[in-house]
Amino acid sequence: MKICVVGLRGIPHVMGGVETHCEQLFPRLKRLRPNDSFTIVARSAYLSEALTEYEGLRIISLPHASGKHLETITNTIQGVLYARFKLHAELLHLHGIGPALMAPFAKILSMKVVITYHSKNYEHRKWNRFARLILRIGELCAVTFGDRIIVVSRSLATDLKRRFPRTEGKIYFIPNGANHVDELKSAGCGCDVLARYGGVSEHPLRDLDRTRAEGRV
Repeated sequence: MKICVVGLRGIPHVMGGVETHCEQLFPRLKRLRPNDSFTIVARSAYLSEALTEYEGLRIISLPHASGKHLETITNTIQGVLYARFKLHAELLHLHGIGPALMAPFAKILSMKVVITYHSKNYEHRKWNRFARLILRIGELCAVTFGDRIIVVSRSLATDLKRRFPRTEGKIYFIPNGANHVDELKSAGCGCDVLARYGGVSEHPLRDLDRTRAEGRV
């Protein structure tokens, strides 16, 4: 499967919560799924090199408009076009409800769409009233057009399922991990840390594979 990841500033060593999340997650997914290709779309202001590689991931740096209101969406538009027409990706993984504005366009282009919902960005004070409205539309696009929605907060997952009950079956709560879990495993700790704190054993990529094989998506 060809997977393209869009919506972050870039990896590796780019400051930001979403960026740290992706830098930790996708090398692990690549090791779990070595036959799949993972391409990360970065923003040229944060990664100057046009093309690079990181732990088995392909990193492509694309341009974008300047300014906080246009940077993300312009890079996302180019990322979606790159995913479809250059990479011929089968699966698009969008990060954030801003980039999720492009989910319906990705569906028109016949790509499966997974969206990671990191936070209610429209509650952040830095956005004006119009920007908050656009981010709410992005949230609606995420739950309407995403084939799977990953939510990193249990309370946010519960809230989404309450507000959008028809989409409950495709919303997955998958909390962010921590490096010390790997350290505990390497030290031979017998306790199941993930089980103790409600870790998720199923992954939406595997579930999407199974659903696609059954012809339901």
